[in-house]
Amino acid sequence: MNAGVLEDVLHERLFTGAGDVYAVLDGRKIPGLPERLRATGAEFWCLLAEGLDPVLAECAPYLVRLHCEASAVAAALRAVWERGSGIVLCTRAGSDGRALRGHLRAWLRIPGADGRTQFFRFYDPRVLRAILPGLSAERRAEFLTPLGCVYVSGPTPGSLIEFCRDASADGRALGAADESEVSCSAGLRLAKLA
Repeated sequence: MNAGVLEDVLHERLFTGAGDVYAVLDGRKIPGLPERLRATGAEFWCLLAEGLDPVLAECAPYLVRLHCEASAVAAALRAVWERGSGIVLCTRAGSDGRALRGHLRAWLRIPGADGRTQFFRFYDPRVLRAILPGLSAERRAEFLTPLGCVYVSGPTPGSLIEFCRDASADGRALGAADESEVSCSAGLRLAKLA
């Protein structure tokens, strides 16, 4: 999918309709993420424990509410799609960011095949694409229910995958043919993502 088509698909999927849009960004992949978020004035929450050592806070995952008027929207989406450094979530309108943070924090640790707890980097598109389809239908619904839809970059450059609570476990690849489908959030025209 070329950059223009990707921009149109993202616009249609994320910023028309009724709902809120969040990104979970990976501090390991975005240098200086906490400072960058503070500079934008965006509403954000660290998904790890509060009061972290500054070195750990630098590489932590952050939940960021993407508002229509925020200048950081295009930059956040560019980081997600071009560098695979996060995911985008669509929730119902008026969702509580702190409650969403609590839900996501509960998913940072999941039981492994050997029964031991493992760290689940669900905000890494490669990890989410591999793990989410393999979860039982019940566990997948548990993860997706408060989220509605989750968007991740696909395995090939310019590809986009949507996971929704009532859809296929493998997700759905999105492209120009999907432009007429219902989307998740408040109206905004994105800056060029290319």
